[in-house]
Amino acid sequence: MLGLSVFLFLLVILFQEHSTTAMTLEDMITSLQRRGILTLFQKDTIVQHLNNDDEILSLYVMHNNNHSFLSKEQEDFLQKYFEEEETSGRMTRDIRHYVSTILKIQRSPILSRRGTPGESVSSNYNQSTSGIVHFVGNYRSDHGVGEGSMSFPYRGIWGFAIADEEYALLSDIYGLNIINVTKANQPTLVRFIELEQITFVRDVDVYCDTTNTTYAYVAAQPANLHVINVTAILNNDEIDVSTVDRGRANYGHTVTVDHGLLILNSGNYNPNPNAPGCQIFDLTADPWNPPLVGMYTKGDCHDSTLNRINVKLNGSNHNTEKLVLVSADGGVGKWRFVDVQRAINDYQLWSPEFPYVYYESPPHVVLGETQLITSFPTSYSHSHILDEETFLLYAFEESNGYDVAIWNLTNAIDAPILVKTLTYARDKSYHNAILHNGRIFKVANKKYLGLAYYSAGFRVWDITDADAILEVGHYDTFQSFDDANNPFVKPNDVFPPNTDIFTFFRDPIGAWNLYTDIPSGHLLVSDLRNGLYILKIVPDADTDETDENEASLFDSVCISGSMRVALSNGRSEQVQNLRIGDMVQVDSMSFEPIVMFGHFDTTAIARYHQLTLDDGTIFEMSEHHLIYSRGNNPPVPVSTLKVGQPLQVDSM
Repeated sequence: MLGLSVFLFLLVILFQEHSTTAMTLEDMITSLQRRGILTLFQKDTIVQHLNNDDEILSLYVMHNNNHSFLSKEQEDFLQKYFEEEETSGRMTRDIRHYVSTILKIQRSPILSRRGTPGESVSSNYNQSTSGIVHFVGNYRSDHGVGEGSMSFPYRGIWGFAIADEEYALLSDIYGLNIINVTKANQPTLVRFIELEQITFVRDVDVYCDTTNTTYAYVAAQPANLHVINVTAILNNDEIDVSTVDRGRANYGHTVTVDHGLLILNSGNYNPNPNAPGCQIFDLTADPWNPPLVGMYTKGDCHDSTLNRINVKLNGSNHNTEKLVLVSADGGVGKWRFVDVQRAINDYQLWSPEFPYVYYESPPHVVLGETQLITSFPTSYSHSHILDEETFLLYAFEESNGYDVAIWNLTNAIDAPILVKTLTYARDKSYHNAILHNGRIFKVANKKYLGLAYYSAGFRVWDITDADAILEVGHYDTFQSFDDANNPFVKPNDVFPPNTDIFTFFRDPIGAWNLYTDIPSGHLLVSDLRNGLYILKIVPDADTDETDENEASLFDSVCISGSMRVALSNGRSEQVQNLRIGDMVQVDSMSFEPIVMFGHFDTTAIARYHQLTLDDGTIFEMSEHHLIYSRGNNPPVPVSTLKVGQPLQVDSM
């Protein structure tokens, strides 16, 4: 099956074409056949069945109307027909879900766990706390966030630093947000760059050239690749153009920049090559307008990494260092290892008389591949990260078969060995969630795997010892704003355990991606609805040898629930009694509504520092809570404050 993100890509193609007009149901079905999504026989079967209703085929249907227009008998027939087509191999699983959604058919829960998903990772912290993960800041834009699909606009995330300033690049369906995150608890928007076409899939990566100019590469489906001179924007340079459209429509489901190369990952293998595999561009030649130098077309190439690896092929006694493109090949359920230099060399032999869309890379560019895990024959190879120290590939699956598969590439790259498949700590006992992306990072002497789950939010596994992986923290980026009396709704309250979380297609929630390499060590996590989260890892809060009460002592509760804040109605209220929507005083003149709680735990035990100001006001805060001194000084932890030190009260 093609993955979730490819489904969204297919969905938006149809919606973009008819974004302003209605179309008849018959026209819609014909459009699906014309695009190659349905066969002619499938189209005729659907039309023939619906033709018993004189009015249904001529009904005008708006794509954003979520109400079913089919009768129960029609829905039941089509659902059974689509199931038979999928079982027989005449319709892929993603096409079935796509067409079912277009026709507003209530899908059966076929995407519940299939088979045994592998072992659940053990955890060593109280799950009512966030473990070693601490909330620092949040940014949500105020442009264009509306109802329906517009209420979950955020997608890709990346980070970079220039001098002493740190920035996050948050892509959304409208364009790109450039956010200064140097003051991580007060992220500020530097510039929003609106791009020409609203699109449901958009990703971003950066490249810094030899002149220290930073470029952002913003790719999308079905929209185009845009190159942005970020340095010029940050410096307010007077240049003619800071953003340019480079075409390449449909190729940028995800984007990879590394080793001087730009990879546009299409996420789609199409025998009628509209967007096959991935394209390779040379950024060292011209970062503003990089030339196409190679292609890989043997798989979906949903996502990729570039890794310089000492390759030992099976049967060889020596290693050869190669630049390898590791491709998550989507619907085939495999990860493939592509020789980048071979891919480039072969493409250079391609005749310029023929358009690149007809190019097909030869088999010898593939050095090896993982095998399809027989327990999960319909798994979707979504993304991955390679630990270049241990030669372990952490592979992320998106069709709800398992979460992470670990492959050992030590012996030979053409014969990877499956070590194990894993799910997150509470997958079986609490909530069956689907993983989207992940990255490896280090803090102190520990190595961690950060994971962006949809409805389970951000999760952290300690992989220092790959034989004894532990979940050591999490942060629920998915939160509900609907119930003022229950401001921190857990996923399990919305989706019963082990149900089809692919109701996501109707109600998207949760984390999308993460970035872990800015100098401060802060983590950047993008959430579909809630935007950018800035988090930090505090290993000192690790709870290997503590009980549950001790585990929650320092973990996540920044402010005492008994502390009082002023409300716009002239009254004051304890923090523990606040609700979403309450208007609280944020400075001497302003009140703003509460839109979310970073932490809300009425049962946690914590140790606080009590600060008494010269006017008698008392604040109670955790030792790690950051406060600004007067002036332009950086924030400092509460535990470092001295008696008599002047503070900026509105930062507390």
